[in-house]
Amino acid sequence: MPSLGISIPIAGLVGMAAMFTGASRALLASIIFTFEVTHQPSGVLPVLAGCTSAYLVSALLMQTSIMTEKLARRGSHIRTDYTVDFLSQLLVQEVMTREVMTLQGEEGVAAVQSRLFSESTSTNHQCYPVLDQANRLMGVVSYRQLVEHSLTPEMKIQELIGRDPVVTHQDNTLREAADHMVREGVG
Repeated sequence: MPSLGISIPIAGLVGMAAMFTGASRALLASIIFTFEVTHQPSGVLPVLAGCTSAYLVSALLMQTSIMTEKLARRGSHIRTDYTVDFLSQLLVQEVMTREVMTLQGEEGVAAVQSRLFSESTSTNHQCYPVLDQANRLMGVVSYRQLVEHSLTPEMKIQELIGRDPVVTHQDNTLREAADHMVREGVG
């Protein structure tokens, strides 16, 4: 029965240390702080196990810690991993193609195909923006769609648009653009 008296304080100690570890994500600091305050050598292994478990659960379920939550709410991105994300370091404007061949929605498929396959036009785009008469973006048509055999020459380009356009802006990072593409299912 005496072991029951010892295990209850250790359980409280483990719970306190694990709670602090989960909230702050300061694993080693929590373990060392707990040992320094209590001088309980018998509690080191349970505290180590509890704090490690709390840290892993916190890392999986929470994007920020209690230390960085206020900064994240203000819009600052706080990195918690140690890998370099090259996409987050480049802006869209640094890598985007500036000379883009656009198509008009009212154009016929035959006219666009002849323009694409002519010797004077050299494009290596996979997709082409389709504009309306006021030069507003209507959608995007892929090269594959333009070379399908089932197209008739009298079809209009705007008939090939399958969905509303998904856009990103030139001041977004490539990571934001890639994440947006994944959310929208755009290749």
